[in-house]
Amino acid sequence: MSVLGADPHAKTNFLKTRARGQRLVEHSGLPHTIFRPSLIFDVENELVQLALQFAPTQMFPRIPALVQPVYRKDVATLFRLAVDGKIKQRVVDVVGPEKMSVFDVVAAVYHALGYACYGVPLCLVRFGMEVFAEFSWFSVGRDQILSLETDNASRSRIVWQYIRPRAYSTWIRKVNLDDRSRQESA
Repeated sequence: MSVLGADPHAKTNFLKTRARGQRLVEHSGLPHTIFRPSLIFDVENELVQLALQFAPTQMFPRIPALVQPVYRKDVATLFRLAVDGKIKQRVVDVVGPEKMSVFDVVAAVYHALGYACYGVPLCLVRFGMEVFAEFSWFSVGRDQILSLETDNASRSRIVWQYIRPRAYSTWIRKVNLDDRSRQESA
């Protein structure tokens, strides 16, 4: 598995490294299918968990990067199809049916919990992150800061040849985000 946006000329080292790995697989001579997903979501997703923690504040950075969230079980289904030899493409952009900003992904969690979500200007967040990035105890690095404005979306619809990806907006309405029970009903 690679990642959508993997490119040797990308802004972030993460995307450059993924591009190098993808190229190695492509030139290995081995049969392969490389999946390049956008944001993979479920209740255990790091962004969803962050939103659950911050929802009571009713604030979150207005992160403009576009994503096309794809459900974890849909990605697993694609892997099974590839192992069974049913996917013929060598590289598949794995995206959900909706394009939305990272802020909108988080706001949907807030709203599902009954909270408003007010956007904090990204310039303020970026400044704070740049200052704190100098400290070893701060776990966000420069790559993560750059990724706040890096889109992770695709026009490709190859994935629809094999599955009908779940929409994030449908999932968020059906899933149980209650703190006492992280059971998925979607």
